[in-house]
Amino acid sequence: MKKAGWIFLIFLVVLSCKKKQDTPEPTPVTPAPENGTLNIHVKSYDSLGFLEPATYSTTVFLSGTSFSSAANTNGDVSFNVPPGNYLPSVIRSKYEGFPFSSNVTSNITTSVDTSIYQNSTYSLQITGGSATTSSMVNISFNVSKSIPSGKSVRVAVLFNKSSPPSVNSYSTAEVFNVSTQSTSNLNIYSGALQTAIGQLPVNSTFYLLAIPCSYGSYFSPLLNKSILVGDYLPPVGAPTATIFLTKTW
Repeated sequence: MKKAGWIFLIFLVVLSCKKKQDTPEPTPVTPAPENGTLNIHVKSYDSLGFLEPATYSTTVFLSGTSFSSAANTNGDVSFNVPPGNYLPSVIRSKYEGFPFSSNVTSNITTSVDTSIYQNSTYSLQITGGSATTSSMVNISFNVSKSIPSGKSVRVAVLFNKSSPPSVNSYSTAEVFNVSTQSTSNLNIYSGALQTAIGQLPVNSTFYLLAIPCSYGSYFSPLLNKSILVGDYLPPVGAPTATIFLTKTW
């Protein structure tokens, strides 16, 4: 009987050990990462490119999320969000900004400055142009209204070789400042335009588009292309100020 009792006791010990081995260890729970803070400061510029004293009616959205917040009159907005990379969109009627991204780290405050520019309130009509000498490519044009004394209007001149450029599709551009309502024989043969036009063979044709803007051309790494910021928004169906020229040298 004693022998049978010992055998039964050993059986219970083995069974107990087996149950312990068969019981899986609980999976450790990884705590969720704590939020970080994203502070964005928005500067507003008027249609002539001058800094405005305050920022009004401006909302910042974090694209692809439900996060949004109105900026105060100082242009400041703050988000408390999970760690990650965000694409803020700054929205204000008849203003444009620059596409950008910002990375948020847990328990860290990230501060970003950005700007928005009012779309130009000036339209433009080209009245002539020529490309007949190796040092000058001229265009003449009128803007739609007088320019305040001591100020100027920025005019972006966009270039394409084989088709008319648009604000969303152009090869290169330069920005010029004009201070009078009527401009005659503005020599645009400089900078990137000089490089692009100068490389064309003799008797080549090309297109130019002139458009007032409060900022100008900006290369966006996010979009991997140049975009025009603060350009005049013409009414639907309005003609564009495009000219077709022949390089005769």
